[in-house]
Order: sequence, then C-alpha cells, then structure tokens
Amino acid sequence: CGWLDRFDVFIHSRQHGRIHTWRNGGKALVVAEYGDWEFYAANEGFDQVTGAGVLPREQNSRKRRADGELGLRRQTENFRIALNDTLACPAVLDGQWAMFDYARGYDPVRAACGVSDLFRLPKFAWHFYRSQRDATEDGGAAWTGGAVVFIASHWLPGSALTVPVFTNCEEIELRLNGAALGRRRPASTDDSRHLPHPPVEFVLPRYEAGVLEATGFIDGRALTFHRVVTPGAPAGLQLEFADQKVRPRVGEPDVICVHARVVDHAGVLCVENTAPVSFAAVGDVELLGESHVTAEAGIATVVVRIQAAGAQARIVACTGLAGISHEGTGEIDRRTA
Repeated sequence: CGWLDRFDVFIHSRQHGRIHTWRNGGKALVVAEYGDWEFYAANEGFDQVTGAGVLPREQNSRKRRADGELGLRRQTENFRIALNDTLACPAVLDGQWAMFDYARGYDPVRAACGVSDLFRLPKFAWHFYRSQRDATEDGGAAWTGGAVVFIASHWLPGSALTVPVFTNCEEIELRLNGAALGRRRPASTDDSRHLPHPPVEFVLPRYEAGVLEATGFIDGRALTFHRVVTPGAPAGLQLEFADQKVRPRVGEPDVICVHARVVDHAGVLCVENTAPVSFAAVGDVELLGESHVTAEAGIATVVVRIQAAGAQARIVACTGLAGISHEGTGEIDRRTA
C-alpha cells in the first residue's frame, strides 16, 4: 500500500482530491484519511509557526469537549459531510482522522480532531458514527450494539432550537418535559444521501429547561431512548474507574483513566463546569501526572497505575463548589477482576 500508484493498493486522502475521479483498472483505492485537514488548512503546507493558511476556527473540525454544543456539532457536521462524500467514491475502505485527540511534537497544544478526546471520553461525533451501524448487526458475544438514539444537544439556556438526533432507527419521537414534539423519519439530503442512517432533525418552538427525550422506533416498536437533562447547580462528584470492562488477570498491573464528574443533586453532569479537582491515591495505586486537574465540560480526569500485586485501589477526589467542599470516592477490587 502506498501514496504512489505503483503499489498494489493506492492510499489517498480526501483533502488531495481525486477520490471520485481516480481510476486504475481493478486496483483498490483506500481513502486513508478524511474529516480533518480539508476543514483545517486552505493548502497542504500551512505555516506551522505563524498559522498562515489555517481556515477560520468556526469552520474546522478540531473541537474539544470544552467547545460545547456548538463546537461539537460543527465537528460532527464536518465528519458527516466528508463521510457522505467518501461513501460516494469507488474506495473499498476509508479511515477517519482521527479516533482520539493526540499530542503532537511541533505544538504543545494537543490536536483536538478526535472522535473522542485524549482520555477516551466521547464527543458528539462518536455517537454519530455509532448510529451508522445497523440495529440488527451482530458483533458476537461482546457486542453491545443494537438500536441507537443520541440527542446532539446539551439542552442549556443557550442551546440551538434545531436539534439533530443520531439514530439507526426508522422513526424518532421527541418529547420536552413529557410533551410530544412530533415524530420524524431520517430525511435524505445532498449531504446525507450516501449515509446508511442520516440524522433526524427537529426544530423546537422554544427553550424550556428540563428533560428532552428521544425514543427510537423500528417496525412500530419503541426500542431505545436517550434523555438530555438541563443540569442544576453543582452538588457533588461521581468517580469512575474507566476500565471499559476490560480487566487484566489478578496479579497483573494496569494503567487506566479515572474520571471525576461534577454533578447536580440529581446526578446530572454539569457540562459547563470547570471547577478545579484534587485527586489522591489510596492503596496499591499511584497517580501518573498532576494531582490537581481543572474539569473540562464537567469532567476532570487523571491517569493511574494499579500495581501488579495490588488487591485494592481507591481514588479520592475533592473540589470546592460555591464555598463547599465536595468529595467523591472510587474503588476497584482487583481480587475480583
């Protein structure tokens, strides 16, 4: 495989063009990357010192979770447009750039073009890609797929009233605080006609704090739902050992992320919160990196190493919210891992 046409498989990128006009008999074409550069730089070699040649920030796909609803939607929209275009070309395979945010050598700021962030926390785009898999797909014993519904909104006072819903269902019903706002099916447009499952879009009449709920229907049956709840005032922390249910055998070490979520009294994530959070390790575990972390979009994350011989590990996190100290504790029992 290579970028030159003398290899068995020709690897190409969407930003270089020609993905629709490329022809070379039966040789396979692979679109090796799409979704980032064509929305980031106006040319192939922008000035990395001055930034000359970089497109306006509101256009590009490099968005962090802290960029909020507007930024995360912009990123997802770029990916959707690019994927739809890529699926219309003769390529046998395509690769999205990139799955995770990542550090880079020439710039101290991490590249934020990932579908998930550096700590594997999903952005809106993750749910969009998940919705492109069929509800009937069978991925084996560990597959957790099926019907998907995701409301691409934080449902805050400044939220857009045009609300996209990512889904692989046939029909979506949207409700606001229990009141029905209608049912809609995916609609094919110029920017979505090649997608397996185009998003469903609702235009709401007004903003009203509370619960926005989408239910997905297939063959007339309600199969899944997703709720977005307007958060109240920060009231505490919830901790999670993010092992993704993939655990080493007893006696083996591990390195994982621990997330501290700033939540209200009902446990709803305070997605705009940027409180400083302090972490401490107890037992057979150590923090890797800083112990004081500022929350991004309501979540502060540290990386920890659990010792090979460790039986139990506990992480304590605390923050001062509105002058009150809040503490959360997360614990993992390696004897039962």
